[in-house]
Amino acid sequence: RNYQFDFHAYRNIATRRVIVLAGEGQQFRTDGQFDGVGGVKDPKAWTAHFSVTADAVLGNPITPDGCARSAGITLDLSQWKPILQQGASTLGVHIPAGGPLAHVQCGESFALALSFFKKHFPEYYVTTFQCESWLLDPQLERYLPPETNLIRFLREFYLLPLPYGSNAGVARFVYNKVDMDLSTASRRSTLEKAIVDHVRQGGHWREI
Repeated sequence: RNYQFDFHAYRNIATRRVIVLAGEGQQFRTDGQFDGVGGVKDPKAWTAHFSVTADAVLGNPITPDGCARSAGITLDLSQWKPILQQGASTLGVHIPAGGPLAHVQCGESFALALSFFKKHFPEYYVTTFQCESWLLDPQLERYLPPETNLIRFLREFYLLPLPYGSNAGVARFVYNKVDMDLSTASRRSTLEKAIVDHVRQGGHWREI
């Protein structure tokens, strides 16, 4: 699938560190999320800038846990190589309902996918996996133990903010309802308890 979001990823040639920059003109809240996502507007929202010269790229970084930063940075293109931008080919990752997300098996699946596409579709140069899901919301780390499969899975990704996602979307996925009744919503599992408790505390789930 083609990567449709306006983010620009670079990898350091020597250290292999990855840095992602926001696209020109994107507006973010002070918490690093898109302004307006989940119905939350920020009067102190700021606008990202992105530009490339012959020697460098300038922009606003996205932290690996999916938050945009207003302080701009400059990357020397003699040291940083572009590895992902809008329109690039990626491999889409689907999280099946009820799957265990066992860490080792997930890693094996990623390796098999890369091998398969390299062998059968060599015309596509694919180096990136793309997954969009509220299950990758790093806020889950506040509620779930670090050794759980879900937390280990989301930590495999460089998380990016998305301009959509809401509590209603989570309610639809988990409870098959648009509106979540906090007084009656099931809290049988650790994940269900996290979902309900976060909303009760005034929090907003987001999609990554």
